[in-house]
Amino acid sequence: MKFKRVAEYFEKLDNISSRLEMTSILTTLFSEIDAKDISNLVYFCQGTLGPKYKAREINIGQSTLLSLVSEYLSVPEDEIKKEFFSLGDIGLLVEKHNQRRKQSTLFVKELEFREVFETFVKISETTGKGSTEKKQQLFKYILLNSDAISAKYLVRFPISFRLGFGDSTIIDALAGLCVGKEEDIKKAREIITEKYQLVSDLGLLAGLIKDNGIEEVEKLRVTLFTPIKSQLCERAETLEEIKERMGKFAVDTKIDGFRQQIHKKGDKVKIFSRQEEDITNMFPDIVKVVGKIPHDFIIDCESIAYDPENKRYHTFQITITRKRKYGISEKSKELPLHLKVFDCLYFDGEEVYSKPFIKRRELVEEYFSYQPIVCPTELLITDSLDDLKSFFEKSLAEGFEGIIAKSLDAPYKAGLRGYSWIKFKKS
Repeated sequence: MKFKRVAEYFEKLDNISSRLEMTSILTTLFSEIDAKDISNLVYFCQGTLGPKYKAREINIGQSTLLSLVSEYLSVPEDEIKKEFFSLGDIGLLVEKHNQRRKQSTLFVKELEFREVFETFVKISETTGKGSTEKKQQLFKYILLNSDAISAKYLVRFPISFRLGFGDSTIIDALAGLCVGKEEDIKKAREIITEKYQLVSDLGLLAGLIKDNGIEEVEKLRVTLFTPIKSQLCERAETLEEIKERMGKFAVDTKIDGFRQQIHKKGDKVKIFSRQEEDITNMFPDIVKVVGKIPHDFIIDCESIAYDPENKRYHTFQITITRKRKYGISEKSKELPLHLKVFDCLYFDGEEVYSKPFIKRRELVEEYFSYQPIVCPTELLITDSLDDLKSFFEKSLAEGFEGIIAKSLDAPYKAGLRGYSWIKFKKS
C-alpha cells in the first residue's frame, strides 16, 4: 500500500471524533493493507516502531526537525520556529505551507508504507560517528518524496504523533476484521483484549488475525521475555471499606518504588517497567542476584532504595534517581536496592497467573527469599479490622506508602483495575 493512501485514512481519522466512525475507518484500512504490513501499520498507529518492550527511538529532536521542515518548505528557519510555537503542531504548519505550493513540485515518487516504516527503523538504528547527518538524510529522503497529506503525518511521527484514539479502538477495529455475526465480533474483541494483556503486542495480534483469523490469537500463551500487563488497584477511602468489601483477605505492604516485572530463563534475565519498557541495563545489581535463583519464572515486584546506615528505605524521590542511562554502576553502589516480590505469574514452565492469589503467594514465599536483596513483601492474612489498622500503621512506620488488600481467591488480572486489589495510602 502506498503511504499516501495510509495518510489519506489518517486524514479522515483526524477530522472525526466519533469512536464508532474511527473504528469503521480503521477496520477498512486494516482490511486493505497487505498481511505482511499490518503489524507495522498497527505500531505506526500507536506512534511507535514496535511493541514497547522492543523500543526503538528515532532520536530526531524538535530543533532538528524544524530545520528539516524549513529546508523542505523553503521557508526561513526563524519563521518556521515562530509559526510552530504559535500553532503548536508541526503537522499543521506543514499543511498550511503546502497549501500554497504546486503539488507537482513536492515529490519525485510515491513511497510505499513499508518503505516509510523501514526508513524510520533505519533512522532508529543509526548510531555512532556521523549518525546525526545520516538520520537527517534518511528523513529528508522520505519527506522530499511525500505529497502534502503524507508530509503532514511524517513530520509528526518523531515527536508528537497522535491520531485521536487509543489501543481500545484499534482492538475494536481488529475485531471488525473477523467477519461474522455481532456476537462473533464481540467474542473476537474479548479474545484480542485478553491476549493483549498477556503479550503486550497489538501488532503481533493483528498479524495473526490477518493471516489465520482469531483462532490463532486464541492459542497465544504467556511467553518468557514478553511482558504481561500489570494488574492495577482500586482505591479505598477508608480501611473500613476494605473490610466490608473483602471479608477475609491478604494485606500486603504498598511500596513506593519501581514497579518491575522480572523474567528469568536459564542464565537470561530481563526487567520490564510497568509501562512494559525493557529496563534491564539500569539495574545490574538486581540482575546479578535474581540470576542466581535456580528456577525459570515471571515475578511481579517492586524495588526500593535502601539506606543500610539508618536501616530504612528511601523515599520515591530518592529511589527514582536509580533510573538512569549513565553512571549506573556508581549509583548502584551509592543507592543499593532491595527487591520486594509480591506475586508470581509463571514458574518452571507453568502459567500460574490464573491460580488463586494464595497459591501464587506460596510460590513467592518458598522460592524468592534471598536476603537481604530479594525477599517477599510482608503479608498478613486476616478478617480483623484491628489487624488491618495495625498493619497499616506498621507499614507507615517502616517507611512504606501504605497497604494493598488482596482477595485470596482471585487470579492475576493482567492489565485490569478492580477490587480484587484495593490500595489504601497515608495520603
